[in-house]
Amino acid sequence: IDKYTLYYLSNPTQTARLSASELQYANSHQTLLEAHYRSSFLSQFPTSLQRLDDTAGGISMIEQPDTDTAVFVRALRDIEEPVVIEGTDTDFEMRRGDVYVVRWSAVREHVISGDAELI
Repeated sequence: IDKYTLYYLSNPTQTARLSASELQYANSHQTLLEAHYRSSFLSQFPTSLQRLDDTAGGISMIEQPDTDTAVFVRALRDIEEPVVIEGTDTDFEMRRGDVYVVRWSAVREHVISGDAELI
């Protein structure tokens, strides 16, 4: 939440996935961060350049998580279909209780569906 706070808060799909306490933390964290940036350096910029969520020129200033980052994930139940790692010829089966280190993009849907959890 700390590293991608603005991404989670500006994307309704991501915001909906946060618990009440995570959402409260994210809002407080972002408020403090913006206040710090404004007092440190943003106030020196022209008003048009002070937004942290600017998308001028078709380029978003909001940093997004890297979906190819490795994550630790535990299977909460057996997953029938093989998990495929895009861009490789690798696939594997996830069995209940087993722990894997794998690209987030390969297991994202299983975590969202509740078949696996990040650890």
